[in-house]
Amino acid sequence: MEPKFDTLNIVYELIKEKTDPTQTVLTINELLLHQNRPWDELVLHLEELNKEGCIILHQLSVAVVSITNKGLELASIAEKVQNEQLRNLKFS
Repeated sequence: MEPKFDTLNIVYELIKEKTDPTQTVLTINELLLHQNRPWDELVLHLEELNKEGCIILHQLSVAVVSITNKGLELASIAEKVQNEQLRNLKFS
């Protein structure tokens, strides 16, 4: 999986239980706490995901991130694939 999709998955994991995930915003600092990548790499991933329509970068007084419906769909599919891969490993 491309590293930017790891970043999308982190956003997804943090918002998937919310009542309106696409209206939930996260700060970049929140994302940094949940991954092992440097700041500049995270920002690059967020810019790429923004261009692809998976997230929206909001430039407020503090930059925040929200996921789009496309991002929700991609991350949900990736989660299902990962779960299936884990199940296959357990039964191998």
